[in-house]
Amino acid sequence: MARDICIESTEVSAGCFRCFPVLCPGPERAVIRICDGYEFLPEAASALEPSSLPHCSRPPPQGCSDVELIATLTHITRQLSMMAKPAAITPRPSRMHISEVVECIRQSTECFVWGERYDSSLFDIFCEHKMLVVYISALCAPGTPHVVRVQVLQTMSMLVQNAQRQTTVYSLLSGGHLNKLFDNPPMLEDEEIVAYFVSLLKGLTLRLDSQSARLFLTSIRSRDAQPSSMRRMPIFECAVNLVGHKDKMVQTVARMAVLQVLRLDDAHVRNAAEDATIGLLAPSLASISQVHSFDLENARLNNTIENMEGLFSFITDLFALGVPAVTRALDQQGFGLDARGVAVLHSQNFADSRQSPEAFGICKEKLNQSYLPKRQQQAVWAVA
Repeated sequence: MARDICIESTEVSAGCFRCFPVLCPGPERAVIRICDGYEFLPEAASALEPSSLPHCSRPPPQGCSDVELIATLTHITRQLSMMAKPAAITPRPSRMHISEVVECIRQSTECFVWGERYDSSLFDIFCEHKMLVVYISALCAPGTPHVVRVQVLQTMSMLVQNAQRQTTVYSLLSGGHLNKLFDNPPMLEDEEIVAYFVSLLKGLTLRLDSQSARLFLTSIRSRDAQPSSMRRMPIFECAVNLVGHKDKMVQTVARMAVLQVLRLDDAHVRNAAEDATIGLLAPSLASISQVHSFDLENARLNNTIENMEGLFSFITDLFALGVPAVTRALDQQGFGLDARGVAVLHSQNFADSRQSPEAFGICKEKLNQSYLPKRQQQAVWAVA
């Protein structure tokens, strides 16, 4: 009896059907079905071209007509504006009212994600109503309910991850609106919010190239509030501020984002990233290493060794970039590379920090006497 295998149009356009001769070998029979009524056998898959197969799209989610979507976005804008006002001016919304707004945002997000594949005009409606500005304003407003913040962050993350057209990507990045969000991130002490926030951060940085990264540059204003020729990059600075976060997932995303930006080959972007590395990243890494060293001194070894290994692995990656300004900044904070090319913290520089040379010796001795393998001990400490 033949076994039915159904695949979607997205898999057709990607040519995923070519793997079926491997997935369905031998005497077992299988029939691959695309849309209703179109089918072929696995052995014929290699000879097919995506363009020769029928195009089938998923039906649009509920509320995706122009009239319905415009009404939904108008309603969302009005409700988020009211929620952002102080409680003394506007009464706090009820739980049912908040749930209704969250559902409207979720439903419209489904429409935009569907439209990115099948109807690009829907995202034009998103831009016409300036929904990115509306969402960022809601995230930055102190009165926005927690569940609304979560849904808005989830929506923004989904829009970035599902953007397939170059015009969509540039529409999301242009205007400098995201700089406001990264300069004033929303309540990152909340686990649910920080999870969606770093998902957005990851999605954006993975899409950056030398041209699109310029859209994240902003002028540094002088004391008289006049813009200067110097530029800064809020998304990079935000990632730097999260490299020492207690959550491992947040650490990983933030460090990936830092490395991604520093690899970009654009003079303006590179200058802004190097300035932030000198003034913010390198000193932060030195402070983080001191905190971990203090934990070692007090015999808190459970997670400290793993944290130190991750930290010095990240510093090794920074050295590996070969960016002179980054290397100098790390050198000034006491970091270097040993003969194996592994990042180390020089004992002399550590002794000049808040802890004494005696404290450094105690930390190193406790580590050497611990249960850790020699390889892990060397990865954490190396005395130059």
